[in-house]
Amino acid sequence: MSKSIAEHLNQKANNFDFLRLFAATLVIFSHSYPLTGHAEVPVPFVLNSYGSLGVKIFFLISGFLIMSSFLRNPSVVMYFKARILRVIPGLLFALALSSLVLGPLVSTLSPSDYFNNHQTYDYFKMLFLYSVRYILPGVFEGNVYPQSVNGSLWTLEYEFTFYIMIAILGVTRLLVDKRVVLFVFFMFLTLTYYQTWLVDKSVGTIHIRDFFEFGLYFSAGMLLYSFRDYIRIDRLVAIFCVVLLLFSTWHGGLGPELFVFIGGYLIIYLALSPDIRLTWVSRFGDFSYGMYIFAFPVQQLVVYLNGGTMKSPFMNFIISFIITLILSIISWHLVEKHALKLKRISISHLFRTKFISQDRTVK
Repeated sequence: MSKSIAEHLNQKANNFDFLRLFAATLVIFSHSYPLTGHAEVPVPFVLNSYGSLGVKIFFLISGFLIMSSFLRNPSVVMYFKARILRVIPGLLFALALSSLVLGPLVSTLSPSDYFNNHQTYDYFKMLFLYSVRYILPGVFEGNVYPQSVNGSLWTLEYEFTFYIMIAILGVTRLLVDKRVVLFVFFMFLTLTYYQTWLVDKSVGTIHIRDFFEFGLYFSAGMLLYSFRDYIRIDRLVAIFCVVLLLFSTWHGGLGPELFVFIGGYLIIYLALSPDIRLTWVSRFGDFSYGMYIFAFPVQQLVVYLNGGTMKSPFMNFIISFIITLILSIISWHLVEKHALKLKRISISHLFRTKFISQDRTVK
């Protein structure tokens, strides 16, 4: 007999780390095409590129896990502390490597001109997430895709905006109300369906159309968690969803409004099904975030070393995947893992430790 999502969550073993790593790999694969001057390969069962599919898998899993995180520990201070420690240290490491190491090595400018250029330091404004910077002075200008050093980071501001949404719903006690979560999901579903008139609309650097579509998948993850006691992890339902996806390939693929239901269930099924055990990935660390934030400049570097273009997107993908994985492992063990340990230390404990230390020094 099939069990509910909640019952599977109680068993703790899951495949979320593997799925996030898989999603990051999809993004790398997808980017290998435009970065080598080729048209992207469409996904046969959904009206998206593989990269877009990977990003939506990220958002759905994020909605599920972030809602779970807040409800387990509904402290806004600790919640944002955990989110910041997960996002910022790794991002700072990636920005530093790109701007201070990679940049001067490949820039068309001399090292002195490069380090005297304000764009070199403006690049660090991306730490604020809502200040996207794509260019470093003279970097990758001869590449077939010179518009960006790291074209993956733009989605982080959307992710953090949804973190804020979770916090607001949590503080107002609306997050525990299933009707509210259901309303949020159907609001994003409706706005995504009727978004064609919003193609070029934006608020700051947030594009409204992308916000609605990413919000659809993030809220779908929230919905799956909210109804975790009622939704069952069932093999027959998963098989039926796969059949629907295969059938949709003959009709050009599904739009996000339909795929979010079928794909959303399959993602959670793959994450929690006892028939699929990919937990071995978690033993080595969580490299998915590093894969996501390091891959784009690595792929650009591989193209640069090949004279600015490449005939084979697949070769770019393979070479970049290996290099990015190595960087992600270094980032996890050198930076991210240690930053996450700080989540366990409360701010009051930090102040208390500081004052005790000062008191002992005076004595």
